[in-house]
Amino acid sequence: MASGLRSDVKGDDVARYKGYLKNLKAAKFILYCNMYLDIVCKLAILSKSLQGDEKSVPRVLLYIETALDEIKELTATDGPNLNKCRSEGDGDVEFDGVAFENDRCVIIDAIVHAINLRFDNFVNSDLIKAMSFIDPSNWPDDSETLKDYGNDDIDRLVDHFRVPLETNNCDTSVIQSEWRRLKKDIRRHHSELKCHKLWQTVIVNKAEQYSNILHIVRIVLTIPISTAHVERVFSYVKRILGDWRHRMNVKTMEDLVRISLEGVPLRDFDPFPVVKQWQASGCRKRRPYIAAYGPTRKATTTAVESCESSGDSGDSASDGE
Repeated sequence: MASGLRSDVKGDDVARYKGYLKNLKAAKFILYCNMYLDIVCKLAILSKSLQGDEKSVPRVLLYIETALDEIKELTATDGPNLNKCRSEGDGDVEFDGVAFENDRCVIIDAIVHAINLRFDNFVNSDLIKAMSFIDPSNWPDDSETLKDYGNDDIDRLVDHFRVPLETNNCDTSVIQSEWRRLKKDIRRHHSELKCHKLWQTVIVNKAEQYSNILHIVRIVLTIPISTAHVERVFSYVKRILGDWRHRMNVKTMEDLVRISLEGVPLRDFDPFPVVKQWQASGCRKRRPYIAAYGPTRKATTTAVESCESSGDSGDSASDGE
């Protein structure tokens, strides 16, 4: 058709589609889209921090507080996407009689309120704030200030977890003394290590020296930040256990899931040693007998030859009978 419209489209649909296109091209629609894009970018950083396997409780608390502050700033300051949109179009845009600026404040206030409701028990918990000692980056640089750092937090954690601590033969009366010595030890010998690597080193190498305070450390490190890791495991199981693999052994399933979670990235994996081991591990011949990067040749595996020789001797004995 001369107008460029399809002949099989009804007239009512044409008018409706033109209306949709007009709304999509409207400056007010683009403004709102860019505003939401700026907000979602802030929320994406927060969401990613909650999904990490090695994020400590105080570090996640910092991400939540930072995300809230940055989103609140968007009520008075344009984000990068909205700023770019305004520079390319009109700045004074209204939608249904309500100024865009007023709408933006209402929307952002609602989002901030929802985040506060979701993380209220986490952000405002004195117990969670007491766990900030676990991250050495929070420790003061001044040695005099470090002497008293975290002492009240340790007392609060000991009071809260006293029952499980004493059940596991922890001497709570010496925890403060061990904590003071541990701070000096870490500052002198392990100041270059980050949070998880630091406590891994201390737990492995100095468990006897600080056996009681390390009970508190283990409790804080084992507190799950979110269920993202568990949900990731379910995704791996669903992907591995397809419609054609319902008879898979439980041990095989466990090994495959562990490889998916903790194995090296696929781009760094070298399959040839694994294939060679699989080829040489069976008693029966495996085909094809092709060496890596080489022509076909006879297998020289001791296990294969021993199985074949035992089978040949058995056949000879049966023939003699």
